[in-house]
Amino acid sequence: MAVKGLDIFKLSPKKNCKECGVPTCMAFCMKVAQGALPIEKCPYMSDEAIALLSEATAPPMKAIEVGGMKLGGETVMMRHEKTFVNRNRFAVSLCTCMDDAAVDAKLAEMKAVDYERIGEREHVEFLLVHDGGDGARLADLCKKAAATERAVIIDTDSVDNAKLALAAIGDTKPVLNGANKDNYETMSALAVEAGVVLGVKGADLAEIHDTVAALEKLENKNLVIDVTGATIKETFANAVLVRRTALKDGDRTFGYPSLVNLAKLCHGDVHMETALAALFTMKYGSIVVMETMRYAEALPLYGLRQNVFTDPQKPMKVEPGIYPINGATPDDPCALTVDFALTYFLVSGELERSKVPVNLLITDASGMSVLTAWALRYMAALVLVFTTAFLLRETAIAHRSWFMPAVAAAVMGATGALNAFDKLLQLPVAVDLATEVVLTGLSAYLFHMALTAERLRLEREELRREAGGVLILCCALMALARVTIMDVLCLGRVAAVLCVMVSSFGAGAAEGALIGVITGLSMDLASPATPIFTICYGFAGLMSGVLKRQGRLVFLLVFLASNTLAVFWNWEANPCLPALYEAFCASVIFFVLPAKTMTFIVSMVQRPALGEGESGMRRYTAARTRALADAFRELYETVRRSAESKENDADIATVYDRAAEEICVRCPRKEKCWQENYMDTLTLLNDATAAMRRRGHLELADLPARFREQCKSSAPFTAAVNSELRALIYRRQLRSRLRENRMAAYGQYRYLAGVLDAISEDLRCANGSDTIAERRLVRYLNSLDIDAEVSVFRDPTGRLRAVIESARLPILFREADYMQDVSDALGVRMCRPASFNQNDTRLVLLEAEPLAVSVGVAAVKKEGEPVSGDRGTYFKTEQGVLCVLLSDGMGSGEQAAKESISAVRILERFLRSGVEPATAMKILNSVMLLKSSESWGYAAIDLMCIDLFTGQAGFYKYGAAPSYIRSGRNVRRVKGMTMAAGVLAGEGEPPDVVRLHIRPGALAVIASDGVVTREDDTWLRRILLDDDGTDMRALARSVVHEAGERYGYKDDMTVLAIRLEERK
Repeated sequence: MAVKGLDIFKLSPKKNCKECGVPTCMAFCMKVAQGALPIEKCPYMSDEAIALLSEATAPPMKAIEVGGMKLGGETVMMRHEKTFVNRNRFAVSLCTCMDDAAVDAKLAEMKAVDYERIGEREHVEFLLVHDGGDGARLADLCKKAAATERAVIIDTDSVDNAKLALAAIGDTKPVLNGANKDNYETMSALAVEAGVVLGVKGADLAEIHDTVAALEKLENKNLVIDVTGATIKETFANAVLVRRTALKDGDRTFGYPSLVNLAKLCHGDVHMETALAALFTMKYGSIVVMETMRYAEALPLYGLRQNVFTDPQKPMKVEPGIYPINGATPDDPCALTVDFALTYFLVSGELERSKVPVNLLITDASGMSVLTAWALRYMAALVLVFTTAFLLRETAIAHRSWFMPAVAAAVMGATGALNAFDKLLQLPVAVDLATEVVLTGLSAYLFHMALTAERLRLEREELRREAGGVLILCCALMALARVTIMDVLCLGRVAAVLCVMVSSFGAGAAEGALIGVITGLSMDLASPATPIFTICYGFAGLMSGVLKRQGRLVFLLVFLASNTLAVFWNWEANPCLPALYEAFCASVIFFVLPAKTMTFIVSMVQRPALGEGESGMRRYTAARTRALADAFRELYETVRRSAESKENDADIATVYDRAAEEICVRCPRKEKCWQENYMDTLTLLNDATAAMRRRGHLELADLPARFREQCKSSAPFTAAVNSELRALIYRRQLRSRLRENRMAAYGQYRYLAGVLDAISEDLRCANGSDTIAERRLVRYLNSLDIDAEVSVFRDPTGRLRAVIESARLPILFREADYMQDVSDALGVRMCRPASFNQNDTRLVLLEAEPLAVSVGVAAVKKEGEPVSGDRGTYFKTEQGVLCVLLSDGMGSGEQAAKESISAVRILERFLRSGVEPATAMKILNSVMLLKSSESWGYAAIDLMCIDLFTGQAGFYKYGAAPSYIRSGRNVRRVKGMTMAAGVLAGEGEPPDVVRLHIRPGALAVIASDGVVTREDDTWLRRILLDDDGTDMRALARSVVHEAGERYGYKDDMTVLAIRLEERK
């Protein structure tokens, strides 16, 4: 179990002396617990505490020191987990089987590889001497190897030869690589006595594990494990398993450095040996033994080692100081750079190639490059922003489009304030910081809108996405502005001019000027010179966009001329000749663009016109509605054909058969009458049928005399025939009534299909929105500081409608002449509907009708009745149609009033909803037919509809009295022939319909049958001709009074008088 920092702190001296390099003892103990510092680093820690904690805090892999070099001590399998502690070492192999010349040649080759890289000496650190069986030769080679000042590895299994080699080396501490399961005791004793590291070998890992465990029991833990196997695969597996077992599984038996002998595996293949050396450098070879080491192998291997064995949390750097280059003296010039290794090599290499004596000054930048040191603040801000996003990723606010841009702006403000804390009160610094904060938040928001994959539904979100796209374009152009061709043409400005050309040619003058100003401003910001490109690009985009329809050639000539003119306008302030070259290059590219490519680019920049989505939706809904109407019509035809199939119950012979079954069944003459003489009996009965049909029943005298003589039960038979005849008549009546009701119910399907057809036609013919009128109305509302959702459109009849939704409508209502102002804005006289309420947040305005109507009503109930059975009303639909409705219920009194009220209410609902009047009348007829028997009734219906836009009128009558119309000095009588609603059987007949055109000044009278009861209507015509048309109520009263005087008040009387006039 790992020791905690607090446990170590309890054993520490608690002096806070800082001699360990750490400010406090607690901090030191935490670092020891993390493995960052050894416990021995504390000079005041007691021996007992060190002994107690050393084992517990030691890394799972023991660090072994050989020749001043540390091996092992690793704590992680992968470098990125933390870091590798001690780098691996390279060795060259010698053998006692080699002669002196070969040994000398290899040593000379090995010594040649010795150079410095990034402040580190790169050379071969070990020489391995392999024992071929000659102990004296082994001793000589070990002595020669030690003379090279390299650490020596004595590779021998012979204890005697090992003693000779150790004696020859003297005080040098080599690695004795020779312990195995057979000799580990003597080898261990020899190694302990000599104070050297002992290498352990074995046939496989299990054998090595057992040998190491035995050596640890002998208290020898100064070991190296030789993981070299018989094959490359086995060796690699051994190296990985040894490291994983020690670090991951916690088995400290394998917690020692590893030795890999590639000289045994590669058999002289230099390329394979180099590749394997690179592999085992990364994968756990603490000592890698090679056959040879030349510069060809050393440069890549040592470079790889430096990259692998560096702390990934610390950049590679050189020591700060002064580095003379090319023999520089203190009097020579100085060059300054940072201590980042790559920067140092680039700068020093350039200086050396220049052959100029220079003193290179290396400053301490913590290993960061020049740009990295400058950008530290921005990298810190970036880390803070991403950390915030990660921590708040599950919260709802983090998914708001404005949240992360706000966080980015706040972080940039905070880091900027810390970076310039001592200068923050200076106005230029404060303004720069504020500008940076605003640009950060705005750019982040627009970039998010431009790059988001979500489908945006609102127009303002699409506009933000377009703004983000333009911002990204500007950033790209500013980045390209640093790229030049032949130090004359700026690639970014050529691309900017091309963008302006495409925008102006595709979208017109306004968009061309806008893109010109934006891209020109970007180029001015990227250029240190006096601003000029904003004027050039904006002016050229504006002028060329005006003539975009004249073709590419004319367009380009105008663009180039405008751009040249703008350049010469600013020639004294900034003579920018390259702007002319860049415009010419962009024009050439623009001119040679293929037509398809040009069309595609134009489609990307051109502002789309209003789409056909609304009309397409209307057409789709109309098609679905018509399909539904066809389905109901087909359903009606199906049930109608089924209802028309008749059961054969009309044969009169059935009556005789059923009577015979009742009377003759017990008669002894049954067989003789109905079997032997069947045709004779049937003939006699047929003779009586005519009289029975005529009279409606059968009398005894109607039967032939011979039938009466033969039949002893003539009287009972006659009674039975009459009974069956009555039953037949009842069945016929009931079946007829059921069929009528069924057809009336089925007729609703046909009426519904007609209504759906009308709705489909309305949808198909709708005119859509009036965008120009909408803009004018919005402009007027904005002048009153009213932010509203406005919709202006024309319905299928062509009538203009305006819908305004806003919580600030009371501001509008406070304007005295707001209706006139709205009418002026829309260019059409508007009016409010009858249901208008000033407290609503939604205002619907309708185009005012050019015609107006005055209506007067007069009514008198029948003498002796408490209420009148007539009901008259009038109303205007949203389509601008005036409906005048009169219902005369069956009879008089309360029952008749109920029938009239019900009929008026149903018919008004349908008419207000836009159902065609004739269809509404037929639906009413069917409804009255389907009433229950307890409330069976009917009503005469008189309906007049006047279109107040055109003056077209229609009269619809079900059993109603005649109506009268006066036009000029002529009076026309309009009458119908159909019966009252609820009387017509089955589906019933359609109402009588009379259509005509009424001019302003015309009068009309609709009256119940109590007023007009005879063909003599001269008196009514005279009243109409004599009336001056000023008071419709007085006209209605005069008609009722005259009818009462003439006919008495024997029936309910109701009159509606109508006058059509032009709206003032």
